[in-house]
Amino acid sequence: GFGARLQDPRRLVTSGPFGHVRHPMYLGVILTSLGVLLLYRTWAALALAIMMFGLTVRARREDELLASEFGDEWARYAARVPGWIPRFRHSDGGI
Repeated sequence: GFGARLQDPRRLVTSGPFGHVRHPMYLGVILTSLGVLLLYRTWAALALAIMMFGLTVRARREDELLASEFGDEWARYAARVPGWIPRFRHSDGGI
């Protein structure tokens, strides 16, 4: 379903792929479904790609749940890390 719940132990993971985007798994699934659509160009692939965008609804619910659970820690993380499109910066702070 599109519900969201937390697992124990409850801690906010901000490293690894989560240091680049808040929803790396969903982003990967959506990009893969778009790749399948480009490769096969069938109605089934189109339906799959459209359905995978439903993950954005689940991601929004997860964001709300994490905001209520982690408060200021989540707010700082969400302000620093984009939800979907990674920002890669040089070590000197430039783009």
